[in-house]
Amino acid sequence: MKNKFIFDLDDTLISTEYHYTQAKAKAVDYIVFLLGKKTPGVNEIVKTIEDIDDKAVKELPNPYCIERYPDSLAKAMQSLCDDRKVKWSEKNVEEMLAIGNTAFETPATDIVPGAEETLNFLLYQKDSLMLLTKGDDNYQMQKVIANGLDRWFARNSIKVINSDKTPTAILSLLGNHDKEHSYSVGNYYRSDIEPAIDAGIKAVYVPNGSWKHELVKNSIEKALQTKRAVVLDSIIEIKNKYSELFE
Repeated sequence: MKNKFIFDLDDTLISTEYHYTQAKAKAVDYIVFLLGKKTPGVNEIVKTIEDIDDKAVKELPNPYCIERYPDSLAKAMQSLCDDRKVKWSEKNVEEMLAIGNTAFETPATDIVPGAEETLNFLLYQKDSLMLLTKGDDNYQMQKVIANGLDRWFARNSIKVINSDKTPTAILSLLGNHDKEHSYSVGNYYRSDIEPAIDAGIKAVYVPNGSWKHELVKNSIEKALQTKRAVVLDSIIEIKNKYSELFE
């Protein structure tokens, strides 16, 4: 039986987190400008941003909406100013929201090295390719199209969800396919590997990223201990080690 690969999108097939890092850096500069001589250390500013955003991910009913990150930056600015009794205005809030929205640019150059070659190879093997991604449906599809991923993933093979991945979401893409020949491919243990193992399929873990809400201590060891996951350094290893791992 041929394999079915259920790919993650962000920082698995395309680079995404760096857009948020760039927006965060601009936000830090803006906050330093506002606070002037009352500016704390950069680490404290970054921690405030990350703590507020992490809290939003855990508490919002739609945690992966595009409004969350800009709003977290604005709230961090307000909190840091309030703590130091520095006045802020609605214009400052609007400017911080604009900075946050720069994270949602969709250049056509974000596909990760080795992804095209790997996807072409898997299609040549007549394997089935699916895409399961978290976020805003329109924005996720913009990234898919901008980076040409619709060459490998038809619209009916793409599922966008606005919550964390679950075994149920994964199984909904599986259909009647044999679980022993089905793989979730992703860069985060919590989102891509653990729910796949819980669903009874296998997993390919390509660690990449530093979102606070995604990080799991000793994730590589946890993945290997399941005996149903392989850990790779890069996506091209799916192609290079195909006969060893997937036949």
